[in-house]
Amino acid sequence: MTKKKTKENKILLLLFLLCICFSFSNYLILTKDNTPFHYDILDSYLLSKKLYNSFTTFGVSGLFYSIANDYDKDYPILFILQPFPFFYVFGVFEDSAAFSNIPYIFILIFSTYFIGKELKNKKAGFIACLILLFISGILSFSRVYLPVFPLTSIFMLSVFIFLRTKNFKKTNYSFGLGIIAALGLLIKYTFVLYLFPFVFSFLLENLITNIKKKNKLIEEIQIKNFFYFVCTFLTISILGYLSFSSSSAFINSKSAWPSVLGYLSIAHTTFGSGNIITYIFKVSYEFIKRSNILFLGIYPLIILSFIYSLYTTLKNKILRPLIMCVCLSFFLVIYIGPVPRFILPLVPLLIILLSINFVEIYNYLKKKKRLEKFNFNHFVLTVLVFIILLFSIGLIKEKKKNHFQDVYFKGILSPSSEFKSLKNITQDIKLVSKNNSEILILQDSPIMHALNYRLNNDFIVHHPFFCLSDPATRKSDIECNTSLYLNENKLCSFDIILHSNKYMRTQQINEIKLMYKERLEVLNQILVNFENCKTNYSLFSNYSNVPLQYNETSNILIYVKN
Repeated sequence: MTKKKTKENKILLLLFLLCICFSFSNYLILTKDNTPFHYDILDSYLLSKKLYNSFTTFGVSGLFYSIANDYDKDYPILFILQPFPFFYVFGVFEDSAAFSNIPYIFILIFSTYFIGKELKNKKAGFIACLILLFISGILSFSRVYLPVFPLTSIFMLSVFIFLRTKNFKKTNYSFGLGIIAALGLLIKYTFVLYLFPFVFSFLLENLITNIKKKNKLIEEIQIKNFFYFVCTFLTISILGYLSFSSSSAFINSKSAWPSVLGYLSIAHTTFGSGNIITYIFKVSYEFIKRSNILFLGIYPLIILSFIYSLYTTLKNKILRPLIMCVCLSFFLVIYIGPVPRFILPLVPLLIILLSINFVEIYNYLKKKKRLEKFNFNHFVLTVLVFIILLFSIGLIKEKKKNHFQDVYFKGILSPSSEFKSLKNITQDIKLVSKNNSEILILQDSPIMHALNYRLNNDFIVHHPFFCLSDPATRKSDIECNTSLYLNENKLCSFDIILHSNKYMRTQQINEIKLMYKERLEVLNQILVNFENCKTNYSLFSNYSNVPLQYNETSNILIYVKN
């Protein structure tokens, strides 16, 4: 074995150990963390649990039957199936679903290394992996059962495989890219918004290079391999989407399109009013606000690296397509869904860009003989020790939290006191209710969504504000038929009503005002109807400072019918 190969094997071993450390820390943190599942996380978990029970009870035929008849979630099927091995090993509970992100840690870290190596060298790849471990978004979403982290990992793997195709000159890698890209689409629909700008950018760069060198624009083998890629991608992804009959029903449903049009409305406002710069600063602010201290030091470097790369992009054929792809994907993503977490799959590419610039600066200074006493290996070893200590401190000492969703964004522990209100509210309702009692919840919040899940087995729970705030939610007719609650007699017939001084998060209210003003009228009418029949109820308990979102809290009042 050559010395060069031995050195790379040591790097790969270090990366493997880092992945083990990362995975083990996630395991320990998730077993201690007490954040209840809610919203998309809870819906996906319940669906996965339902399909798994069908599989264990009736076998493969039962699973396919359940997929064909019961699948009603807008996340693709591969994401819903990914917890199955972890359900089998650890049991069917919430942590098992979150554990299912662990394999993607290995995919992300090794893909990042090999992309950096492919674009620059081993140092660039290794530095990118080290920096990636300090990014709060990567840490947090690796511990949350959402498709964001798997999407990021599979996207990075597909980027590496595309680079290995040498612009579709290698047939085996072209087939491989088709398979991985299809799997990415079966994790989340938005996968194409990340991969195809990347492919387009590098193919365009190759085309420009051929024009300058007066070479043949496109070789026959490239056309064939691109055809193989497209056929493989379409065959696997179409088969995946045909596996459940309700997909077409969702796409054509009345509830889905308003949500899509609503997102586009927000995006149109962002672009049409010339607020794109403001939006970029807003996204940056959200990242900083929800980040750990270490990321605050890295974030300016990422921005400076991007600006520097823009400055040098005309001269650097490696950076040109990378910059173009990041820009194209960024604008596509924020136009389709202007949500900060949608940018996460682009973060590893920005980190690779940063590491390439680090290596170029290092080589420049070394060439100028200004780093004669600097030992790169000692520097890497110091960073590794620091990362391991950081993980260890994070596991030993729980940090105090102020907001309900800190674990959602930062991926760190929350004390049990944050969720005492949820536990106590649940106990109070069970204390004063009988089985099959009808309960009306007049607030939409993560805690109320989790409460709905906890009460559903024993009571008939109505949660109309959840439907009003999310037009794409596919719930039962009795729960989403908001006209039902406009009838004052019906509204006054519930056994228990949970009321609040804040019925939604501020962000949700602003979105409804912007997109669905008629929904706000329905919502206000429901509240008026309750006020008219409040004399029929007695206040049983009152909880103050119940977490709503971030720094927002609310009061929850439990009314019991006289």
